[in-house]
Amino acid sequence: MNFLTHKIFLRVDQYKNPGEGVIYLRATLNRIHRYVSLRIRVKEKNWNPSTLEVRLAEPNAIYKNQVINMFESKARNIRHDFLMKGKYLSLDEFIKQLSINYNSSCFYEFVENEMKQNKSLSKETLRGYDAQVSKLKTFKESLCFAEIDSTFLNRYEKYMVEKLHNKPNTVTRTFTFMKAVINKAKALGVTEIDPFKSRKLGFKEGTRNRLSIEELDLLTALFESGDLNERDENVLRYFLFSCFTGLRYGDVFNLKWNNIEDNVIALEMNKTSIKVRIPIIERARKLLPEEKIYLSNKKVFRVLTNQRTNSYLKDIMKIAGIKKDISFHCARHSFATNGIEIGIPLEVISQLLGHTDVKITRIYAKYSDSLKVRELNKWDQIDRSNEEKEKEA
Repeated sequence: MNFLTHKIFLRVDQYKNPGEGVIYLRATLNRIHRYVSLRIRVKEKNWNPSTLEVRLAEPNAIYKNQVINMFESKARNIRHDFLMKGKYLSLDEFIKQLSINYNSSCFYEFVENEMKQNKSLSKETLRGYDAQVSKLKTFKESLCFAEIDSTFLNRYEKYMVEKLHNKPNTVTRTFTFMKAVINKAKALGVTEIDPFKSRKLGFKEGTRNRLSIEELDLLTALFESGDLNERDENVLRYFLFSCFTGLRYGDVFNLKWNNIEDNVIALEMNKTSIKVRIPIIERARKLLPEEKIYLSNKKVFRVLTNQRTNSYLKDIMKIAGIKKDISFHCARHSFATNGIEIGIPLEVISQLLGHTDVKITRIYAKYSDSLKVRELNKWDQIDRSNEEKEKEA
């Protein structure tokens, strides 16, 4: 029995657009070929036939390579599934299975297809996509790309601010998501709209709330006092653990006992897939629950949803007398800023946070007045040292 094969290649246009071509997937069975256009136009010089990738010199190269990889992976999986089931795979069935409705003018359908087919998207990103689509649907239940223009964006912004009470950075985050989706749809030839061409998107720098070392001492004492109910004690346990390790909510949520060995956390970060090793200091070690039945693949903490966690943290702050708007992400910010304040090098903090560039870590480098005073006092120390030298002379 002959088996179906496939190959991705660039078909060069020799007439209308010399030097350019379109990426195709060719399926072959019994010397019969079927072709599927990936709807990706590429300059011939920017196509690498060895790696089957678009070179980075090509506009939207990353998007185009993602689509190529998606088709390649899907084609391979279809062939593998039929082979494992012992079923015959015809050309018609292969093309049917391979079909991906990227031609749809529906914004939501395009995003749903992307979430299903793009295997490179992290769980964190998928949750973010789902949340953004859900929010947008509350404003407009059905949405075509052609409807998204400056007027639509203005109305949606007004809705987010007045009805949902979204802050400026939340609005910017939503528009950044929409722009990314539209750019990918443009790269695939699904739409030609460009509603963000004249709209600048930028995050406003605000005050990042964090807990000082003294406030962390206060919360630690509250945790150890036994005065909290079981629910709040549980939330405060994993929140403080994050304050002393710098872990994100998703990483604390997924943390298992087999991620901890010799008082070191070793894991692949949920958001970035970057591997980190974080030594567990004594303050964090005391927060680890005592397991009656130890299972290495069992989760360390009983983490509630992010929304409920943040709600209960507000109650805990009131009990502790801390008048700050604290969310779970403030734990990571507290870890970074307090680390800088006690003198841990920025490069070390960057590694512990799993940042690929120390520049990312610098956003946390907002020093407190006490640290500024301590550092500026070094001038007085120099003066005193000089005075002592003069006396000795």
